[in-house]
Amino acid sequence: MGSQVPAQIKSLATGLGIGQYKRYCPECHHDRQKNKRDRSLSLKIDSSGGQYLCHHCGTTGGWMKKELPHTHNLGVTRAPPATIKISNAS
Repeated sequence: MGSQVPAQIKSLATGLGIGQYKRYCPECHHDRQKNKRDRSLSLKIDSSGGQYLCHHCGTTGGWMKKELPHTHNLGVTRAPPATIKISNAS
């Protein structure tokens, strides 16, 4: 079952935006005797991928998002900063 956990965790993270979340751990939730409503799996999702840690069974890991081939250089340029003229009114 250990090899399936990352796929199951990725499916839990599907559709979530950048942020931190608590979910049921697919590795140990079904074996829990006490506190079955505890969402012990912490998920942290950012722009580069995700990380996870179960605070009950210790399952941990992460994944990186694959860079899309044409996103590293879009040719976007910034507008020059606005200038403010200050006149010396005498």
